[in-house]
Amino acid sequence: MGINSVNKGIVTGQNKPNHFKFEFNGQAGDFFGIWFVNAFLTLLTFGLYSPWAKVRTQQYFYGNTNLAGGSFQFLANPMDLFKTRIIALGLLILFVISQNYTGMYQAATVIYIAMIVVYLAIAPVLLVMLMSFRLRYSAWRGIAFKFDKDFAGAYRVYLAPAAMFALVIISLAGPFYLAYESDPGEDTEAATMNESSMLQYPYESESTLRMDNVNDARTDEGGYAIAKNHSEQYTCEGLNDDGVECDDVYDTEPDSPYSSLEAFHFLPALLFALIFSALLPYFDFINNRFLARNARFGTAKVKFLAGARDYYMIYAVWLVGTAIIVMLWVGGIYMVGATSGEGSGPGEPS
Repeated sequence: MGINSVNKGIVTGQNKPNHFKFEFNGQAGDFFGIWFVNAFLTLLTFGLYSPWAKVRTQQYFYGNTNLAGGSFQFLANPMDLFKTRIIALGLLILFVISQNYTGMYQAATVIYIAMIVVYLAIAPVLLVMLMSFRLRYSAWRGIAFKFDKDFAGAYRVYLAPAAMFALVIISLAGPFYLAYESDPGEDTEAATMNESSMLQYPYESESTLRMDNVNDARTDEGGYAIAKNHSEQYTCEGLNDDGVECDDVYDTEPDSPYSSLEAFHFLPALLFALIFSALLPYFDFINNRFLARNARFGTAKVKFLAGARDYYMIYAVWLVGTAIIVMLWVGGIYMVGATSGEGSGPGEPS
C-alpha cells in the first residue's frame, strides 16, 4: 500500500482507494510546557541542548498526529544531531577567530567565499541526506519511511533555480563591480587624500581670517565661524552671516566611484528578477514533486498528484492578499497624515 500525499489517505491494492484524514490531538498548554523547558535549557547551555529540544518537539508533534487510528513516531537519537552541531560550531568558531588576527582578514574572506561556493555546490546532496535522515527516523505503526538518495535527480531539479538566482545576483552586483573597476585607481586615491586633507584643514593660513573677541574664534571672508582643532589648524563650522551652511560652500567630498551608475544599468537585474519571480511557483512545484516521488513507506511509493497550476493559484492568492494588505497600510498612513495636516491651524506646525 502507499500513502496518497495530496488526498491524505491510504491507497490499497484495490481500484477504489480508502481515504483517511490526518488528526492532530495536541494541546497548546501541553506544548507550552515542552517549549518553555526546551528554550530555558537551550539558553542555559548556550545552544548545546538544542538537539534534545528538537527531538522532544518532533516527538510531541509526531506522537499527536494520527492516521487511521495509528500515531507517528520520531525515532532520532539526539546525540547524532549533537555531533553535527559540534562540527558546525567548530567551523564557525575557527572562522570568527581567524578574522581577529592581523593579516588573516583576507584569508578569512577567501575561506568564507569558498564555504559559500562549496555549500551551493553540494546543497542538493545535503538536502537529500537531510530528507533521508528525517524519513529514516520517522515511522507509522512501526513501519519506517525511507527516502531514495537520488543525487542526480536533485541536481536536475535545483540546477534551474540556482542558475536563475545566480543570474539575478550577478546582474545586480555587476554594475557596481564594473563601476569600481573603471574608476582610476592611484589618481583617485591621491585626489581623495588631498581633498580629505583640504576638508579637515581648509585654513592653513591666517591671511584670510579676522579675529573675533570670543574664545579665539575667527571668521573668514565669507562670514563663516572658524575654530581651532587639536592640530592647531582652523576648520569651518556652522553658518555664515547670511545663514548659509559652511558645507554648502566648502564641499570638497570626493566623488564616489559609483556616482556614474544609472538606472538603466540595473535593467538586466530587474528582468532576471521578474523571470525568477514568475518561475518561483514552478520551482516550488518541482521541488515538492521530487521530495514526494523519492519518499517510501515500507516498500510502497508515495504519489504526488498536485500540478504546477495548483501552485500558481496558491501564489496568486498570496500575492493578491499581500497587495491588499500593503495598499491598506499605505492608505492608512496617508489618511493619518492628511488628518493630522488638516487639524493644524495656519499658525501651528503640521
